[in-house]
Amino acid sequence: MMEYLKRKLTKFNAQNVGKITFPHYYEENGKLIKELENGEIWEVSLDKDYQEVLIERLK
Repeated sequence: MMEYLKRKLTKFNAQNVGKITFPHYYEENGKLIKELENGEIWEVSLDKDYQEVLIERLK
């Protein structure tokens, strides 16, 4: 699933990033990051059913 997200994220260029609604997902240092509109940043993972699992609040 991580590879799928990486392929999708690489299709966006800098102009389109501002048009994407929240939450924002990106990879940083090998971790999948979820950024919410209120500024919260979470490390997330996917379970066996590809459901999002919050791992740790980073900010």
